[in-house]
Amino acid sequence: MPTAVDPAMDSILPTTTNTPGRDKKLRDTEVVPTHVYNTRYPRPKNFGRKKRLFDQFARIVAHHPYVILVAVTVFSTTCLIIPLTIKKLPNFSDPQLGFEARGTVIAQRLTAWSNLLEATRPSGNLLVNPIEQHTPVASNEILNHIKPFPISKYVNHSKMNKDTDEWHTLNDLEFDEEEGWDHHGHQHLASDGFFCTIPSPQYSRIVFGSSDGSDLFSLDAIHEMCQIEHNMMKLPGVVNICETISPGECCQPWSLGNYIALLHNRTSCFHVTNSEAKTLARLAWLVLYSDLVIVL
Repeated sequence: MPTAVDPAMDSILPTTTNTPGRDKKLRDTEVVPTHVYNTRYPRPKNFGRKKRLFDQFARIVAHHPYVILVAVTVFSTTCLIIPLTIKKLPNFSDPQLGFEARGTVIAQRLTAWSNLLEATRPSGNLLVNPIEQHTPVASNEILNHIKPFPISKYVNHSKMNKDTDEWHTLNDLEFDEEEGWDHHGHQHLASDGFFCTIPSPQYSRIVFGSSDGSDLFSLDAIHEMCQIEHNMMKLPGVVNICETISPGECCQPWSLGNYIALLHNRTSCFHVTNSEAKTLARLAWLVLYSDLVIVL
C-alpha cells in the first residue's frame, strides 16, 4: 500500500537514483579495508591491590566525611603546636630585636663597626703584620734578645731542703730592680718596637668621625684624635686593664695618628706634620689599586 512521503524528508532519505557524476565519484574512490584489533594491555602486578585501597578510601570519604575532617584537623593542630613548644618564642618586648636601620646614621655606624671587626681579624687590613699572628716565632723575637737569667745566683743551696721542689724555689726568688724585667711573662712590643703585639678582636674600639664632614687625614683632625686618645689613656682605671709596656705605661693605640708616626719614625702622633698626613692620604688612595697588575 503506497504511503505519503513528506516533501521535507525527501532530502534526508537516501535515494537510489544513479547519476553519472555519482557513479564516477564512486569508481574513483578506492575502498580501503579497515581492521579493528581489540588489544589488551597488561596490567601492573599491584593493580588490584591499589584499586581496592582507592575504593576503600573513596568509600570512607563518601560515607564518613566527618572522620576525615577530624583527622586533618588533629594533624594540622599537632604540626602547629610542636614548633611553637620546641622553639623559644622571640621577645617582642624589645622593639629593636630584628630591626635593621637602613639609610640612617646608625646604619652607617653599624656598617663601619662590622668593617672594623672584619679588618682586625688575623687576615685583616689593620694588622701590623698578618703573618705574625700565625708565626709565634716572629712575635717572640724581642724575647730572644733577653739574656739568660742565672737562677743559681739567687738560690742559696745551703738552705735548701731535699723535700723542696723547684716550684717553691722559684717562688722564693728575689729579683733586683736593676735587672729591669718589666717585660717578664708578657709579649709587649711587636717587631716594629712601636705597637704592642698586634690588634686583637678582644680589644675595645673607638670610631672617630668629623662633625662637619671634613677629612680625617687633615693635620688638625689627627692632632684632635691624638688629644682624645691621650685623655682617655689617662683616665683612672685604664692602666689596670690595658696592655702595658712597663708598669703604669699603656701601649700605643692602633690609631690613624700613631700609624703615621710609625711610618715616619715619630715618637708620638703629636709630632706628625702636615706633609706626613698628606702622604698617608695618598697611600690610602693607592690602596684601592694595590691588586692591579701592570703588564708591560
